[in-house]
Parts: sequence; C-alpha cells; structure tokens
Amino acid sequence: MMVLVGGLAAGCAADGGALAPDSGRAVDTGVAVDAGGARDSAIACDPSLTYASFGAAFLSVHCGSCHTFSQSFVQSDARGLSGIVLEGFMPPGGGGLTTAEQDQFADWLACGAP
Repeated sequence: MMVLVGGLAAGCAADGGALAPDSGRAVDTGVAVDAGGARDSAIACDPSLTYASFGAAFLSVHCGSCHTFSQSFVQSDARGLSGIVLEGFMPPGGGGLTTAEQDQFADWLACGAP
C-alpha cells in the first residue's frame, strides 16, 4: 500500500512531495476487506450503492482532477484506496470529505465496489 499511497499522494501535492495524513482518525483498513480486497461477510452492504449510482460520481468529483479510476481497478485495490481516503492522504487535505462520506466510500469498497 505504501507504494500506492506515495504515488497517489505525490500526484496532487503542489510541491511534488507526499502529503501527510490529516484526518486524525484511527483506521483499521483490514477489518472490512481481506488481503485480496474481498468483502468481509460481516459487512451489511447497501444494494443501492453501486459504481453507477455512487462510485463513478464520487471518484470523478473527489479524485478526477488528478486520477482516473475504472471500476475494475477500484475493485482490484479496494483495500488500498479505502486506507488512503480514511487516513486522509486523499483527496489532498481531506478534500472537504465529511466522515460520513469517507465511511460511505469505505463501505462501498468493502462490499466489492459493485
């Protein structure tokens, strides 16, 4: 994950350096998904939260100025992306995301980013 974090963080830093996390939240990204990014069966997934109804717009608004993510890429690295957002690395400076928005993104990823 550190390579991914460094690459994504450096992508938007004004001086090209890595951005420090600023959320101040304790994060355990291993709880919701396994090492392969698969959904933890204990998570109750919202069937209305799909790539078409949520993920594409979230990624476009909060990540699209620097990054382009396909659904298959998001599904292949759900754990890394969840950690990056929950730890405050991305969007830069938290990007104005509320805790509820961060949690919804993490939940969508934990459910397999359908």
